[in-house]
Amino acid sequence: MGCKEEVPEKFGFTCIDLNQGEGIDADPFIGTYRIIVTLNYEPCLKDFYLNKHPELRQDGKEGPTVFEEWKDRLCSEEVAGRIECEVEEFKQTLMSTGTEAYKMSVSYITPKSNEIAGRTLLWGPGPLPDFAECAEGQQPFVNLSALSGVIGEDKDGKTLWQVQSFGDMRGLIQSRGGGCIQANIQPIGG
Repeated sequence: MGCKEEVPEKFGFTCIDLNQGEGIDADPFIGTYRIIVTLNYEPCLKDFYLNKHPELRQDGKEGPTVFEEWKDRLCSEEVAGRIECEVEEFKQTLMSTGTEAYKMSVSYITPKSNEIAGRTLLWGPGPLPDFAECAEGQQPFVNLSALSGVIGEDKDGKTLWQVQSFGDMRGLIQSRGGGCIQANIQPIGG
């Protein structure tokens, strides 16, 4: 019996740093039960899921297996400052007709709302650069393009907070933390 060959990772994640917004005195995260992060696929990832590997979409032949694995991994990967969480669901949207939309939402349940500020959520799965088959000059990036792209809800589903502003709005799919999207958060009505 030889050594078992390690299968190279094909999928990874990007990360979002959740920071207290500018001029926000009280912790906007207190009372948060659910966080929903919606990021847009940039051209390489659109092409990956629509044309190159439709079988790996959430509703594809092999996709559910990948998403199920990452349901655990997004909240267990060894990344410094990762928020304690549990993935509730994924919603992948790939609409190329009518109103075009190429994005994915991940809903997280967060048991410790007092331990969110200044910490990191992992978002994925997405294909790593070596597996993504990007066109020349492209990388598997996602982006945050709306203030409602990151929201926090209480147990009743009432939105408590959203993005006030974002610093780095693009995240690269990778296998480690770093280079995170920066989301500065403000309470709704604040």
